[in-house]
Amino acid sequence: MKALFISTALFLTALSVNAQNNIKGTVHTAEKAPVDFAEIYLIDTKGNLVQSAYTNEQGTFEIHDIANNTYSFQIHSLGVKAYDKNLEINKDLDLGVITIEQDTKLDEIVVETTKKVFERKVDRTVFNIESSVHATNNDAVDLLKLTPSLKVDNESITIVGKSSVRVMINDKLVQLSGEELLNYLKSIPSDNIKKIEVITTPPAKYEAEGNSGLINIVLKEAPAEAWNNQISAGYKQSSKNQFRLSNTFNYNKDKVSLIAGVSGTKGGLNVIEDNKIFYPTETWVGDSKRYNNNDYLSGNIQVDYKISDKTTIGGQYKGGIGDPTFDDYSNIVVNNSVNNPVKYIKTLSENTGNNNNQSANLNLTHNIDTLGTKFTADVDYFSYINNKERLFNTKTTAVDNSVNNMFIAKSTGDQKIENFSAKVDFEQPLKWAKLSYGAKASFVVTKNKTNFFNYTTGVPVEDLKQKDNFEYKENTQAVYVNASKEFNDKWTMQLGLRLENTQTVGTSQVYNIENKKNYTKLFPTVYVAYKMNEDNTFSINYNRRISRPAFWELNPFKWYINEYSIAQGNPSLAPAFTDKVELNYTYKGKLDFNVSYGETKDNFGQYPVVDPNTNYQNYYRDNFTNTKNYNAGVSYTFNTFPWLQSQSGLYYFYTQASLTKNVDIVIKDGGGAYLTTNNTFFLNSSKTWTAQLDFWYQTRVQSNAWDVDPTYGLNFGMKYAMLDKKLNLSVYANDIFRTSTTNVYAVTNGIKQNYFNYYDQRYVNVGISYSFGNSKIKVRDHQGGNTDEKNRK
Repeated sequence: MKALFISTALFLTALSVNAQNNIKGTVHTAEKAPVDFAEIYLIDTKGNLVQSAYTNEQGTFEIHDIANNTYSFQIHSLGVKAYDKNLEINKDLDLGVITIEQDTKLDEIVVETTKKVFERKVDRTVFNIESSVHATNNDAVDLLKLTPSLKVDNESITIVGKSSVRVMINDKLVQLSGEELLNYLKSIPSDNIKKIEVITTPPAKYEAEGNSGLINIVLKEAPAEAWNNQISAGYKQSSKNQFRLSNTFNYNKDKVSLIAGVSGTKGGLNVIEDNKIFYPTETWVGDSKRYNNNDYLSGNIQVDYKISDKTTIGGQYKGGIGDPTFDDYSNIVVNNSVNNPVKYIKTLSENTGNNNNQSANLNLTHNIDTLGTKFTADVDYFSYINNKERLFNTKTTAVDNSVNNMFIAKSTGDQKIENFSAKVDFEQPLKWAKLSYGAKASFVVTKNKTNFFNYTTGVPVEDLKQKDNFEYKENTQAVYVNASKEFNDKWTMQLGLRLENTQTVGTSQVYNIENKKNYTKLFPTVYVAYKMNEDNTFSINYNRRISRPAFWELNPFKWYINEYSIAQGNPSLAPAFTDKVELNYTYKGKLDFNVSYGETKDNFGQYPVVDPNTNYQNYYRDNFTNTKNYNAGVSYTFNTFPWLQSQSGLYYFYTQASLTKNVDIVIKDGGGAYLTTNNTFFLNSSKTWTAQLDFWYQTRVQSNAWDVDPTYGLNFGMKYAMLDKKLNLSVYANDIFRTSTTNVYAVTNGIKQNYFNYYDQRYVNVGISYSFGNSKIKVRDHQGGNTDEKNRK
């Protein structure tokens, strides 16, 4: 592997030995308006495309590392060549302002552009899915795993070295977390996704939820004056297999825009969760295997109607049903102090369940004047139902296979989450600043019904101590104001303030617990940017965030993994608060460097407590640490050659933690580093053959109570587009060498524990998609306005 990267680096260096010139310029229309996303081409005397670039929102472009030669310099806009001039390049050139003519009245213009796969903006990193091999036959979780600076495991989505990131869809916060969030995101096919934005410092208009920032999944929009249908099918083979079929229909003509889709998956994957627990006189060696099967069907429809040139109303519905089932088997070998087995503990279990989610949105957008004053209003409803049942049999036998103990039990859990929210937003450009302000109210009710039956005697005996009706209510009211100002062509500032008032009530009947909280908090944001020149930009920002416990974390119900291993929630969990300062430096829009410092109070999480007397392993959740986080990262986007788009990043993180409660666990100060490189190769000039090579590596990590061994993954894929790019075939191999396993260590009560997890990450994904319809546009409608915020799930 090392030789491969060295060879690639030498190859790229050799290609660029004579490349030392740069050119830049700005493209305007005859009306002196900047031209966004114009295509810039350098073509040699033999007619070969040497380099290409695109103009940004200000109409500017830059091309670097150009060899001495004479080129045809071309500008294409709206699919039409608008400028062509021969240039002799033997030094750096500033072409100044280039004026082109744009004919937006043509009857039929086919717009075909290729965005950069990765883009770095002031407050976010953008992963443009449509330009990637991963665009076909994946789901949202698969794409998040491939997004630079993100880490996805079996229960959470985090930014590298940080925690508690929240997920939005079309700017709307999803009200789920953990495994429930991942299951929901798996229902969104990659064919419906336009881009993923990693927002490290969200402005005040967004909810303050998420200590480390937000992830925004932006879905595709219907192109103007066109209709289109895309059908895709795929097959994923790991140790098990999974099938996917989806269809999306878009229609946008005159005043009506319609998007409708349906997607289904069938199949599953294997999970390995092994552990070793070193008791004073015994060692417990556990081997656990689980087959997860989650057949899922989802659908969505969105309709927008343009009442007038200023006003648009719309509505959307999304829903899905799932039938998760899995069987698991675990065997624990109990060894004595000289490593000889003394007994075996075997557990067989059957797990069944069903879940469904329903969400609806009504929205209104009204442009008050021609200066940019805008009003938007949204009303949202969301419900999520998750019912599950676990029947397990734990049998303890001696080395001669005689049965010492038998424990058979069934636990059931029914959960329903309902959320209603309404919000209004205003955008108002004033002489002294661009102002935005608004308000939102959100109401959440989650109900949990749990039961536990002991079947050991053959007759079910209800355990009333574990039968519970837990209800949790959370109401939040928020107002915000945000002002941004460009003082000149160098200095920009943005100030924001969000106020959130939250009331919560958690009630447990069996435990006779009622927890009430009422708190009002301010969340300021400050951004200052300095553009020293065209190549160098500096920015510094500060914000405050909150992380609220997930609904399932608040439920005190005990979930039996086996007779000796129990996990449960904590209704007394409090939110955690983070203050963070971040400094960024960008060079030529390609090199990005950032450092940040954050302090988090009342961190909550899970920790194991192992009792050497009873051999029970209890997994508790609590607020038990304060942390100081130091992060640094550097990323580079390489797009000098027209056949390669690449982004590589190196991130370092370090955490200092202190216990805030008398918990008998060992926590350490420490951190680690994370390296990632994502490379898209265009194998022919028409860009119909595309290859993808991705690699990531994480060093050994020490964080709080956990030590994690190094891990890495190498992925490779190819995509072929034919029939004018309407038919797409793709194949992608993930974790080729099966090296993305997680090996974790912890010490509690003086007892060392080792956990090994593997979630079937090595797979081959084969997909096909076909699009048909009227894809010709009459009017340029570039990137269409703002999307509405989505409520938390």
